[in-house]
Amino acid sequence: MSKNSFLLVAAGAAAFTLGSNAATAPLNASPGLWQITTQTKMSGQLPIDESELNSLPPAQRAKFQAAMQTVMARSAEPHIFKECLTREKLARGFDVDKPDASCHRTIVTSSPTALEVRENCSSDAETRNGDFKFAVVNGTSVTGNIYMQVRKAGKTMTINGTMQGRWLGSNCQGIKDIQLVKAPASHVNH
Repeated sequence: MSKNSFLLVAAGAAAFTLGSNAATAPLNASPGLWQITTQTKMSGQLPIDESELNSLPPAQRAKFQAAMQTVMARSAEPHIFKECLTREKLARGFDVDKPDASCHRTIVTSSPTALEVRENCSSDAETRNGDFKFAVVNGTSVTGNIYMQVRKAGKTMTINGTMQGRWLGSNCQGIKDIQLVKAPASHVNH
């Protein structure tokens, strides 16, 4: 797993921003521009097969391992995104990120004010289990908790995250989907 793909897994867990499937009740959130702040805490071992690391030249391996330690240490720092949530996204239950074929999603709770989704993914190489809970505090404020466990090559990593969203207004200001606004300094230019 490359450093960038690992970051995407962590960011994807944190920025799950209310993903589910078409069977969910639309959440009572205002359409328009939202600011989403996520924070995650990663613990455990990096789910990377030793053979993948051993295939890297020693200097590249050391650099990769140091970068991953920095990512894990800095994971609790806030990431801020702006996202344009259209009426269509709201009507689809925010189903813009389909899971891969090895994943199964179960809707635990679905109402205009709450969404809980469990996701289990299993392949020959790894398993991922996640629990994603979101609550609409009012039409302009959303909170969420994310829990994900990734197992690969006998190693387990746990990701716990929180999300707060606030509505900025009905105009998406040229943002069509989602845009990273702020990431911890250790993640910039990597």
